[in-house]
Amino acid sequence: MPERKTDRLAGARSPAEDGGFTPVEYDPQYILMVNQLKKYFPIKGGMVSKTVGQVKAVDGVTFNLKRGTTMGLVGESGCGKTTTGRAILRLSGEKTGGQVLFNGQEVYDLSPKQLRALRTKMQIIFQDPFSSLSPRLPVGEIIGEAVREHNLVPKEQFNDYIDQVMDNCGSASLRQSTGADVPVPRGSKPTTSKRSARTVPSAASAVDSPEAPGPPGLGLL
Repeated sequence: MPERKTDRLAGARSPAEDGGFTPVEYDPQYILMVNQLKKYFPIKGGMVSKTVGQVKAVDGVTFNLKRGTTMGLVGESGCGKTTTGRAILRLSGEKTGGQVLFNGQEVYDLSPKQLRALRTKMQIIFQDPFSSLSPRLPVGEIIGEAVREHNLVPKEQFNDYIDQVMDNCGSASLRQSTGADVPVPRGSKPTTSKRSARTVPSAASAVDSPEAPGPPGLGLL
């Protein structure tokens, strides 16, 4: 008998491989489709650091994000919201299971080169500016890091571009201040991080604990 061939959807594994996970088909109305996403961390024990259990940080998260909209993922502290955001952006190693489709592409099927290109289209704004921003670099340099890293503008236009972004955000006076000098009012954390995010014209952002309006995307509250 001839060999039987089957086509699999992007990012899909067989039910046996993924514990009964059923893949979804890409729907163009959604920029981001997360289907039964799982991220487990091993618990090591014994003399040889044998895996004795799993921490199920993310266990079967499913949602769709429509283009141009913002969705809030709400839960108590420690329930896995930040890990979900990091797993969607492939910042926590390999997923344990499920699908993450961005514009129909499985994020976990991308090559390193393709993943690098994706970083200009999908990004995360971290919750704590004191751990995600350098206290020694000028704010203009912090905000411009992504612009320089991804060559978004020609080198000779870099300073003008950053000046324009900071001016648009009402932050022109902070250009030469360091990260340690940035005023962060109590209860308002990722202010400068959001300014930095605006330098990269992403299609979607994951905002960790957003307390002020940010770009369209996923809010982790």
